[in-house]
Amino acid sequence: RAIIPLAYPLCAVLISSLIVVLYHVYAVPKGAPGATVHLSSAFGMTTFALSLLLVFKTNSSYARWWEGRIIWGQVVNFARNLPRQFLCWVPPGPESEVLGRSLLRWTAAAPNILRGHIIEKSAGRCVCNAAHVLLPHEQAWLA
Repeated sequence: RAIIPLAYPLCAVLISSLIVVLYHVYAVPKGAPGATVHLSSAFGMTTFALSLLLVFKTNSSYARWWEGRIIWGQVVNFARNLPRQFLCWVPPGPESEVLGRSLLRWTAAAPNILRGHIIEKSAGRCVCNAAHVLLPHEQAWLA
């Protein structure tokens, strides 16, 4: 995926390099003017600029990764706290027990469902990630 967008710029650099090489190999020996400029300073400036761009790109991608890590940590913490709060605040009874078991299953499945949705972007993968937690009729709701 990363190489395909670079195909046109790489071809342009290749063609221009071939033109320069062919000029110096065939035209300069026959009397055409050659390049007398020292290119080391130009290469030095461009490599410095490229290194700065690389550092900025790396820092921004790391910042995006760190932000995603923080958000994912919040999702996991919420998944841990929700059942605990439910068990503390809902009075005991037969209907609250059924609701509590369902809440525990869905809370345990939520990070797996989100991971499948983020990575694969398909409902089938979400069901596969949560199949070990949810009941069959609950898995049908995800499809």
